[in-house]
Amino acid sequence: MPTERIGHRQLFLTLFIMRTFIVISFLPVLTIGGAMQDAWISTLLAAIFNLPLIWLIVSLGQRFPQETVFEYAPRLLGPWLGRAAAVPFLWLFLWNAALELRLYSEVIITAFLVETPLIVVVLSMVIVAAAAAICGVEVIGRLVDLLFPLFALAIILALLMALPDADFANLLPVLSRGWAPVLEGTVIPVAMTAQFVVLLVLLPSLVRPERFTPWALGAVLLSFLALLLVVVMVIATLSAEDGARSFFPFFRMVRSVGIGDFLQRVDALTILPWGLGVFIALSVYLLCGARGIALLFKLNDYRPLIPPMAVVWAVLTVHNFDDVFEIRTILQPRYTGTAIIGLTVVPLLLLWGGWLIQQRRGRGGNK
Repeated sequence: MPTERIGHRQLFLTLFIMRTFIVISFLPVLTIGGAMQDAWISTLLAAIFNLPLIWLIVSLGQRFPQETVFEYAPRLLGPWLGRAAAVPFLWLFLWNAALELRLYSEVIITAFLVETPLIVVVLSMVIVAAAAAICGVEVIGRLVDLLFPLFALAIILALLMALPDADFANLLPVLSRGWAPVLEGTVIPVAMTAQFVVLLVLLPSLVRPERFTPWALGAVLLSFLALLLVVVMVIATLSAEDGARSFFPFFRMVRSVGIGDFLQRVDALTILPWGLGVFIALSVYLLCGARGIALLFKLNDYRPLIPPMAVVWAVLTVHNFDDVFEIRTILQPRYTGTAIIGLTVVPLLLLWGGWLIQQRRGRGGNK
């Protein structure tokens, strides 16, 4: 399998883009959980809850700096249990990609290309993402360097243009519903940390993986800072009630912005970073999924797996969800939140347990 290298900055920006675009696209802290005007508190708590999980992921990968999780898992837990512990990560790549692409496609065909079939939008994005994945992680890293300024600038401009219409009194009263809705609003953002499982595949591509922990934690904190700013502006502009009723509140906020009669329909400022984020995320998921399957089945190259995987992912994106209302039903803390956290935390704890047992055995043998 080819050896490819990317820099810490490129992986940091990749994680930031993957994390930021999905959490600001439908703002789960506001639209799910009932936190309402206290959604900004849910954002702060979710950031704190995310840090231990990120540490578990990064620290595990750093103990095997030259191997992916699909290589060392069978060695830690045995051939069968190790593969069983690694398979949920493949499912997470698939499910996250299907969900994120379907959300983006729904907005495109609803707000812009109303006569375009859903499969056309899905295939167009999957094809370009598959081409980037075939080129390898180094090309994806260079694309991230190129696209990040556009991604960040679009979000900043959207927030600045909404500022004149903001009424920050909408953030009051604080904690009027108590802590229960606030805590419930943290579940989905924490569950979405499953995106960072890609580090268990990408860390060996770094020159010095052992130094990436502060970069990973920084990517999480910076993405939550962006989420916090968006949540505050959405509530201040639309009010908590209107924001919570909308499935894509950030898009609705930006679409309502207009400067006089000469600048209207600036909602492209939302679609641009969203499309760039979907493209980067799909490329990374395809790359990691193909690498994982190739390593599990001991294939020499992962690239031939990407085209058929892209077709499967496109079909699942179209047929796995009926509409956005079903997606909203699925994205409830008691369903998706519990499932994703379980499929992330349980395999991680199994792998950590296998590593600790091996460490104790090694010390006993040395003694």
